[in-house]
Amino acid sequence: FFFFNDTATTEIYTEQIVGSVRCVQETGYQRRVHGESIFQPNLNLEVHMQVGALDPNNTTIFLDLTHSHLSMRMVETRFDLYQTISSVKSVIAKKFGSDESSQQLILKDNNNVVVANLDDDQRNLGFYCPANGYTIHVIDTNPNSLVNQLEDVSQVEKYVMLDEDYDKLPDNFRKWKKIMEEQKPEIFKKKDEITDDFQLDLAQKITVGQRCRLVELSHRGEVMFVGLIPEINKGYFVGVRLDEPYGKNDGSVKGIKYFDCNEKYGLFLRPDKIEVGDFPEIDPFEDEI
Repeated sequence: FFFFNDTATTEIYTEQIVGSVRCVQETGYQRRVHGESIFQPNLNLEVHMQVGALDPNNTTIFLDLTHSHLSMRMVETRFDLYQTISSVKSVIAKKFGSDESSQQLILKDNNNVVVANLDDDQRNLGFYCPANGYTIHVIDTNPNSLVNQLEDVSQVEKYVMLDEDYDKLPDNFRKWKKIMEEQKPEIFKKKDEITDDFQLDLAQKITVGQRCRLVELSHRGEVMFVGLIPEINKGYFVGVRLDEPYGKNDGSVKGIKYFDCNEKYGLFLRPDKIEVGDFPEIDPFEDEI
């Protein structure tokens, strides 16, 4: 209390818990003038806060770091609530490279809303009431900062080797490729371009309703479709309704229905991936008889 003649003044504070920090903000004064109680709000734009950790033995806090010149985000960087802002800047200088004197620090909450400007180097970090997961955004005010060049590779001078110098190297990719082309020419052979009549000759030998078996997996089923499916690729395909749910669809391709079957019973393959013939449905209990 402060007394002057018949006047008494009491500072009024409100308390708020933010994360693991107890924040106390000065909201105004309760004054008693000549026996009359008057509340006078704090009109000073500067917010005065005091801080104390809820757990005195654990003052560690984890904050993300972002930078005005970099797209990267450093997550969960360890700080202490009693570190000064000057100390925080020293940590940031080691991580990003921005000089401490050129750093402007902004504290943001989990919704990217600005909480405070960390503009007093002598205050503790806890004074600004950070919480785990908050972000300190670093603005590098130095227009000649080298950090600006870390992601802008256009400013990096590039070394260009002349073809003559490259060919003189004892081992290089061109020499290796030439050797491989001679030893394994099939690797470098261009695949034939697929046309609309791709595997038409095989497709003409298959008709809807025939029983079939997959060449590789031996799953059995019934041919339900033979024709073009432009949604997949050029050329001919065969639609099969499998006897068991080893398929990939219900007879549809990108919303277009080519035949009806249950989900996971439909499959589309090239004609050379199936063989048609006497492939009846397998009885799972046949071996028990």
